[in-house]
Amino acid sequence: MNTATVIDRREDEIPPLQLISFPTSKELENDQRLLQPNADVTPSNFQDITNMIESIGHLEDQIALYGMQSEEAVMFFKSKMNTAQLRIDQLKTYIKAFLDSKVLKNIQTPRGTAYIRRINLRHWGDPDALLTWTQANVPQAVRVKYEPDKKQLSEYFKKTGDVPPDYCEQPEERLYIKL
Repeated sequence: MNTATVIDRREDEIPPLQLISFPTSKELENDQRLLQPNADVTPSNFQDITNMIESIGHLEDQIALYGMQSEEAVMFFKSKMNTAQLRIDQLKTYIKAFLDSKVLKNIQTPRGTAYIRRINLRHWGDPDALLTWTQANVPQAVRVKYEPDKKQLSEYFKKTGDVPPDYCEQPEERLYIKL
């Protein structure tokens, strides 16, 4: 990576030194290769995994951008999103194969961490059939849930001014950062 020095000047303090990295043409070419569908990019080292994780980030950013586009372009962007998601799945398969070949559970790179966790997924089937079976076989496992409708309650509070004893509203300030 080529680096350039940038000095951020403020009148009341000593100027801090920041380094900005610019990718080389070889790195840009490698990124573009990773983003291409059906490109065979089997990882062989730590840098390949780093590049793949970075590419996944780029692709997920692309998916987010495509999702925000106008109604007229929905079909076009859905196909782009599907292509990007297929590429993400393909890169994840390569990363998993690399981890399996090296008998690793995880690998940390400057761009992120890839890890494998083994879990048992439970598929409960049809909810109505499950409820019927549970009522017949394990009735104590059936629960009935009663809860207030907070939207209706808010409307009632606005209309009548009548609120429950423990109810209160507190203003809150939140800071959001979008990357």
